[in-house]
Formats: sequence, structure tokens, C-alpha cells
Amino acid sequence: MKPLTAPSGPAASARRRALASVAVLLATLAATLVPAASSQAADTTVTVDFSATGGAPTYRASGTIYGMTEDGSLPQGHFYRDIKWKFMRAGGAQLDSPGGWVAGRYDRRWNSTLAQYKTTKALGGTFVILPHDLWGADGTTSPTFPGDNGDWSRFDAFYDRLLADAKAAGMTDIQWDIWNEPDYSAFWDRPQAQYLEMWKRSYQRVRAAFPGAVIVGASTAGKPSADWGGPWWNTYLDYVKANNVEPDVSPTPRPSGPSWRHGR
Repeated sequence: MKPLTAPSGPAASARRRALASVAVLLATLAATLVPAASSQAADTTVTVDFSATGGAPTYRASGTIYGMTEDGSLPQGHFYRDIKWKFMRAGGAQLDSPGGWVAGRYDRRWNSTLAQYKTTKALGGTFVILPHDLWGADGTTSPTFPGDNGDWSRFDAFYDRLLADAKAAGMTDIQWDIWNEPDYSAFWDRPQAQYLEMWKRSYQRVRAAFPGAVIVGASTAGKPSADWGGPWWNTYLDYVKANNVEPDVSPTPRPSGPSWRHGR
């Protein structure tokens, strides 16, 4: 029996070269597809120790917006006490449609605001008044904004009435949230400069009538960040500082959309 020998000749050489090329290609693909150990994702495990406490809850953000019936009689008081409720935010929104000062229907919204303030005070909470609702800027009234066409007379008359009513009711212990979501066109469909002028006028009127008033703003729809609302907030902050009309409280909205949270 003859020993086996490798084929020879031009055809055999060509086959050997082809097999070698395929082997090199497969080795290259393997090196490319297998990730290096250093590229693995870092461990992002979070451990929570429920046996450790950071102190008793303070319920600083426990509150409601429009969380009462029009006359303030319901819900019953225990529902508020059960959640350690602290804040009520309202101004008669959407009562009458259209409603509010600009629709000539201020009284119903004011009467509701007053009733809810009294209930809030009886429950030991803090009432946050919303002048924009009393004005009528809640989406139910045709767009009429303070300072349209450079005319502030209607707005001045509104504040004359509002401040007189608040004084008569003894509202020295409330917070004034001047305007809701001024960066959201549904509530402020005008240039920011017009809003800033409105803010200054409102701030100065409230501060003159109630020197110790807590003034809240800007209650924006977008969070104050470089990604969302950054230019708006930069302009606002520069303005309130330059005009000495800085708020006492700045609400912090959620990034997911129009909302409001109370915070210092």
C-alpha cells in the first residue's frame, strides 16, 4: 500500500491559498464580534436599606388644587387631616364659562375663593390664591390678557377690586401665586415681556397692600433647566432681580408636563 501524499500541482496550490484566505477572514470576524472585557456595562445596582430612617416625614407638599366644592363645604375635614394636608390652591377656576373679571363674572369666583379660604383656615392649612383664575385666564374665556395693546387700565381696576376684597376678608395669611404657567400658551398667549410687566405690577400692588405677603412664582409648565425652559427662566430671573420683584416661593413643576408643586 502506497503512503498518502499531499496533492501537488497548480490546482492543489490554488486550493491551499483559498483555504488560507478563508481562515484569515474567519479569524478577523471572530475578533470583531467578540467584545473586549473592558467594554462591559458598569454595575448600576442600587441598594436601599429600609431599616435606616432619615427622620419623620414633614408632609411639606401635601395639598390640593381646586380640592373643594364651590362653597368649601366638602369633602369633610377628616379627609384633609388624614393626609396631613397643608395647602389649598384655588381661585374659582371654570366657574361660569366664560367667567372671571374679563367676562364680567367676577363675583361668583370671588365668593368661592373666599369660602374655600375660610375652610382652609379652619382646617389649619395655608390658602394659595390664584389671581389669574379670578381674572378669567383658565381656558374658558376669550383670550384677553393684562396689558393687551399697551392698556393696563382694566388690569389695574381688577387689582383694585381684588385687593379691596382680600383686605376686607382679612387675608393677611395667604400666598399669592400671581399667574399660572406663563410659559404655556393656553394660559399666557402673549410675549414674555408682557408677562414680566404684569408680574411687576402685580407684585408691587400686592406688596404695597400686604407688606408681609408671600408671593409665589413663576409657576411654569416647563422645569427650569437648560433643556426645557432655560432661556425663559434666565430672562425671568434677570428681570425680577433687576426690578426688585423677586418671589418668596418658587414652585417646581414636573418634567413630564404642566403641573405644579409647592416648595421653597
